[in-house]
Amino acid sequence: MTLLIAGVPYEAVPTVIELINTRVDLLTVFVHGYGPKVAGRLQVGLPSDRDSTLDELRSAAAQKMLIRFDPTGGPHLSATA
Repeated sequence: MTLLIAGVPYEAVPTVIELINTRVDLLTVFVHGYGPKVAGRLQVGLPSDRDSTLDELRSAAAQKMLIRFDPTGGPHLSATA
């Protein structure tokens, strides 16, 4: 699969994150890394004015499916490039 990031195509393999505990872990890392204001923009029910509680993270993880895109290399180079 090819993802377009900032106008640059990248090859990546999508993986559906099926386990709720894994989704909670990913959301927790996201909130701690980017802060509540950015996490609130995910539109998964997390607050944007304070840190999320574990119950809020579990609720968000149960309601939304997450997909991780693992890169398979650098930018995708087309035959015409």
